[in-house]
Amino acid sequence: RSGRGSCRRAAALAWGWRCASRSWWRAWEAPSTSASPSPPADWTWWPRRACWPPAAHWCYRMTRRTAFTRTGAVSRKDLKVLIVDDAASNRKMLQMLLRKLDLQSDTAEDGVMAVEMVLQDPAAFHLVFMDNLMPTMSGVEATRQLRKGGYTHLVVGVTGNVLEDDLAEYLSAGADLILPKPLKLASLNMLFRFIGHHGFATREGMILVEHSNKLRWTPNPRQLLLKG
Repeated sequence: RSGRGSCRRAAALAWGWRCASRSWWRAWEAPSTSASPSPPADWTWWPRRACWPPAAHWCYRMTRRTAFTRTGAVSRKDLKVLIVDDAASNRKMLQMLLRKLDLQSDTAEDGVMAVEMVLQDPAAFHLVFMDNLMPTMSGVEATRQLRKGGYTHLVVGVTGNVLEDDLAEYLSAGADLILPKPLKLASLNMLFRFIGHHGFATREGMILVEHSNKLRWTPNPRQLLLKG
């Protein structure tokens, strides 16, 4: 199924590129001295060329729409994200960035609330953005409790503390990836591109590391800092 989805996307990209590069502008191309554009001499190709720009746009929309369906896991519109942060401004900022990616999200104010929400139905959230320094329960402890409770989807640590020991502790607690504050849209795009290809399941003993603007699973080292 994944192979068929990849073939469909490749075909759509190839067709959209042909439409944009070869004939998008040629259908309406006219000498600058003419008062009004004249149709090309070959009238047989005129209607077909006139339909190519909408076709290119449709191909682009289809590639965006199927980005989360190639793995057969979940579609983009059904993806559910949980944002855990004690600062309301940070929660609103991340929600705004996710809305730009057409993603829906819920929020929790601390680790205790996050653990209760997730473990009540572990399949309800496909991804958790977890702040570290929070009252009542820290992000490290909340991540550890989620893993003990059987949560098997991705947990992304979000923190402004980039000391090596703190990062190693966060990763050893079960976080799959650490993003430094402030979060950037480019980092989120890279993360969701990876999810679109590989799904939401975590891998025990592995973490996500950036290689050439792409995320890859790698054995958990002692040091990690993904610079957004």
